[in-house]
Amino acid sequence: MLSQISWAEYLKMITCALTVYYAFIVMMYYKHDLVHLMKRKQKTSTRPISSAEKATDARAQLSINPEGENQNSKLLQALTDEIRALASAMGSGTPAKSDLLLSLHQVLSKYPTVKLSSHKAFIENFIIAEYATNCSVHLSEAELKGVWI
Repeated sequence: MLSQISWAEYLKMITCALTVYYAFIVMMYYKHDLVHLMKRKQKTSTRPISSAEKATDARAQLSINPEGENQNSKLLQALTDEIRALASAMGSGTPAKSDLLLSLHQVLSKYPTVKLSSHKAFIENFIIAEYATNCSVHLSEAELKGVWI
């Protein structure tokens, strides 16, 4: 039976199966990112946008949009929950400060819009309080600025 299948047919079948599999994975786990990407492509104009305009647009989306206000609160809640869980998990052991900062950087990189929002100061104060409480680590402003990069 296996001798009836050619290598070309086998490769075509494997390619089709992998395409369907990865399309399913992308749709399941990255659906919101794809929708956001599609909306962004619809909004883009033919002229190039400067980085200052991008920052202004991001701030406007975060602070002015009433629908975005609900999304902001959910985003901030998710971020604070994740920071609290990270601080609690790191506080149970004795990790190095560099490990704490690296883990914090990974969490904050999931939320790039917070970096441009007016809530950045609130998040920084929250991080300082959580790490001081759970990990007995005092973070400086320079260390927090390095985490946002």
